[in-house]
Amino acid sequence: MFGFCLSILPFCHPKTRNDFIFHKGGLPVEKKRSSPDAPNRKRFPDGLRNLQARQEYITYVDHSSIRVRTTEKEPNRDDHWHSAAEIMLISHGEAVYTLPDKTYRLTAGQILIVPADCSHTLKEKEGTQRFQFLFEPTYLLHLRDMSVMSPLIKCPIYLSDESDAHRQVRELLNPIDMMDGDSLPVSAFVDHADGTFELGAAAYEKRGVAVSVPTWDSEKCIQCNQCAYVCPHATIRPFALTEDEAKAAPASAKIVDVKAGKGKGVYKFAMAVSPLDCMGCGVCVGVCPTNALTMVAQEGQLPQQDVFDYCVAKVSDKKDMQDNTVKGSQFKQPMLEFSGSCAGCAETSYARLVSQLFGDRMFVSNATGCSSIWGGPAATSPYCTNKEGKGPAWINSLFEDNAEHGLGLMIGQQKIRDDLADMTRQLIDLPMTDAELNAKLQHSYAQSLAGEGRPFEEVFDELEGGLKPD
Repeated sequence: MFGFCLSILPFCHPKTRNDFIFHKGGLPVEKKRSSPDAPNRKRFPDGLRNLQARQEYITYVDHSSIRVRTTEKEPNRDDHWHSAAEIMLISHGEAVYTLPDKTYRLTAGQILIVPADCSHTLKEKEGTQRFQFLFEPTYLLHLRDMSVMSPLIKCPIYLSDESDAHRQVRELLNPIDMMDGDSLPVSAFVDHADGTFELGAAAYEKRGVAVSVPTWDSEKCIQCNQCAYVCPHATIRPFALTEDEAKAAPASAKIVDVKAGKGKGVYKFAMAVSPLDCMGCGVCVGVCPTNALTMVAQEGQLPQQDVFDYCVAKVSDKKDMQDNTVKGSQFKQPMLEFSGSCAGCAETSYARLVSQLFGDRMFVSNATGCSSIWGGPAATSPYCTNKEGKGPAWINSLFEDNAEHGLGLMIGQQKIRDDLADMTRQLIDLPMTDAELNAKLQHSYAQSLAGEGRPFEEVFDELEGGLKPD
């Protein structure tokens, strides 16, 4: 996002509104203006950033709609707002931004994008260095990519790099998504020389391509979960929440009591929608038996993105709500999400459902075709893992030999299980002082002989790291 904003600066329109006032010589002058919703908020002017070749020169000029500045003398600012969208990059130290619905703590290398006309306060630790970039969104509307960019600058966006998955997203997915993959050097793929990529990267794309997305009417909803059952991209999901989880949810969350069946009187219920991942197909609206879903403009639903993200990240799995019915299956985490398949694709609806039922122990041998395109686009894998790190293992088999290829995978997996069973039998035969562990080993071995359950998972997880070679 940050690089994208920089790349479009040279094409900004030269005109500006009268909101921006500058002295000759380029020093900005503060202009206060009242607004109907916040008559006492301060307003700050905006300025210009020029790009020459590949070097950057920052100047302030009369009547501009863009400004870039570094750390100011005032480390703290009370509640204020800008007519421009603001991108804040912390290069050193720490800063705390408080917006109406959320507080963000930024450290070095992290970015916050604050939409125009959004109230916020700023507090910095002493010695913090920051880079502030402001631009007037209306001057970018004539650009080709603004249909994608426009929704993204209407809600706060927090960017950081905290894990290997983020590194893959930053170094591979983002350039590829910007149609700049040809610029990547061979060295960028060294960590993936064996052809493997981390799962779940599609969740970081947030394409925002849908013009219309569903909005949920909690009063009409009978909580049948059919909408989630048919969704091709796993962008509408039911969640059962405890009282504490419901209280901690974003202010824009729609949460009601469970109305019937499992969880009634125990949990709260929410149907969360991801407007930036939704493809706008409307299949969920068509299947709803009570007209509890309506397609509306995406821009008005952007606050629901925080609700969806919160539910995915913070709401715990409710095993007692899950079963193999249409309703119960949708309380299970989908391990296929946000793929690049076409809007309304029925193929991904089936594949998503299979991943909910068996995804934590599933192998996929994928013949070449549509399912290999949306299923394995390298750096943007839509298959993902659960919070234990378990998920589908996917591989593409060229052309149509996936049956033989899948048979090979199954035989290899059976060999691993047979070896584990043999190891378990040998351990049972050893003199053991731990009666409880011996009992678990015997139970696992019996399960393996009967072909039941996951016979070795629990016992070998317990043994992992405990048995050391002589």
